[in-house]
Amino acid sequence: MPLPTKDQPGLANSPFAATCTQTGQINHNISNQPNLFTAISAAGMSWRTYSESMNPGQDVRTDSIADASITAPDHVYAPGTTGGNATTIGNPNLQLAMPAGLYKTKHHPGMAYQTARSSPDFKSSNRTLGGGQFDSVLLNSTKYPIPAGYDLDQFSTDLASGDIGNLNFVIPDQCDDMHGVTLSGKDSTTGASANGSDCGSVANNYPVGSPTAAGTIITRGDNYVDYLVKKIEASPIWQNQSKRVAIVLMFDEGNATGPLNSCCGWVPIAPTTVPTGVFPLKQNADGTFSQDTTVNNYFVGNHGHGNSIFAVINNQPNAPKGIQDSDAYSHFSFVRSLQDMFQLADPKVDGTYMARSKYTESFIAANILNLPEYAGSADTHFDSVRPMNHSYVIPTTYTQKQSTDAATAPQVGPDANQVNVWSLK
Repeated sequence: MPLPTKDQPGLANSPFAATCTQTGQINHNISNQPNLFTAISAAGMSWRTYSESMNPGQDVRTDSIADASITAPDHVYAPGTTGGNATTIGNPNLQLAMPAGLYKTKHHPGMAYQTARSSPDFKSSNRTLGGGQFDSVLLNSTKYPIPAGYDLDQFSTDLASGDIGNLNFVIPDQCDDMHGVTLSGKDSTTGASANGSDCGSVANNYPVGSPTAAGTIITRGDNYVDYLVKKIEASPIWQNQSKRVAIVLMFDEGNATGPLNSCCGWVPIAPTTVPTGVFPLKQNADGTFSQDTTVNNYFVGNHGHGNSIFAVINNQPNAPKGIQDSDAYSHFSFVRSLQDMFQLADPKVDGTYMARSKYTESFIAANILNLPEYAGSADTHFDSVRPMNHSYVIPTTYTQKQSTDAATAPQVGPDANQVNVWSLK
């Protein structure tokens, strides 16, 4: 849903205003609810979001806009460098125009919360992330006013100075996060129009089975992650081993189309048939729980669990390496882990968990009849929001749930070890 006009002072005459109210925008506007961002600020700590490919000078609460005057060369992939390509992919003469939506508010973790957007530190806590395909020419645009001294890569600046938050979200654009948008342009030698080599999807760019669709967008994302991790590991704060610093890499979605699709969690029935009366629960003053009908479009997604892959890297050289945890965690599990780490909620009181992350295993078991989104699922462990501490021992006869199109067989029984990666020193 579009963000309300009252939350957007000064945007009436902005080139970004149109994107604030675009039809089909489904970002939730959750009002007057506690969230991770306001809780961290209230506890005297700081947070940052670093977003790639924002238009210089834009309001962070809007999607980035297209600018045909800003062009960048297509990426070229040599044989054997992506998806087993036998020939070169990409055209060095293809000049691509900057499309709309490289930066999308729907991928911003704090955008859904009105209290976060309205907080005094929201603007200063939202910063830029470099490495974008159009970065080198973005400051040449005449389509919008560019602030003096604008830093296209505040992330690198902050890593060097140490001015980072206690918690930092690093958000690639829709090309570098493997989501995909259509990049198009013209060959500078022939004048022929063509799409870019590595930011499309089967749906909007390439025929099914194309090595470009299957390989280059993934290779591009992998290359960007490699660039970011190396940048962080070269920074002074990472090199200072008296500070405990961790990088959490999360990969989700993929091409899963089954009920365990990790983008939107556990969806027991098709989204088009989900009743509009499905809402999350809220705790009432008397301690009971009832459905919270103020949350818009809840039935569209985020119904529970989904397969998400997390990798944790820390800066402690003597920490154990290669620890694996086969238990399934979701985005909400990560949020709950952060809440526990920063002591922002009492893990013993289910109702204190913010938003959906209050749905612990015991809470679901006690309230299953009041949770219509769990119709058709009786696996309270899989559907619950659990901290990523590996305290749960998978039963010997239990078969792990996973996406229907997963390439590997699901694990049966517990892991070989129960090491908690969040407690490693």
